[in-house]
Amino acid sequence: MPNHEEWYAQYETVLKDHAAQIVQEAIADLNDDSPLLEVCEKGQSCRDDVDAWLNTTITQQWATVLTTLRTTIESTSHVIEEIIEDGYDAKV
Repeated sequence: MPNHEEWYAQYETVLKDHAAQIVQEAIADLNDDSPLLEVCEKGQSCRDDVDAWLNTTITQQWATVLTTLRTTIESTSHVIEEIIEDGYDAKV
């Protein structure tokens, strides 16, 4: 089976860029609709905790997407190779 690492590395970069764009656009939309008011130090600490949670959760979600995509590509490639081998054998 061919090595899909180069392909995966390229698409990983594209998907990570896409993920960042989604986050930036969602935050910008929310800020346009209802901007956050200034808060005290404790309020800012709470917001920082929420930001950390958001970052972790979003990162985990995209990691799942990448893992699923990688698995799908590898298994589909394997199935395609078997189909091609069967077709080749049928020609012989």
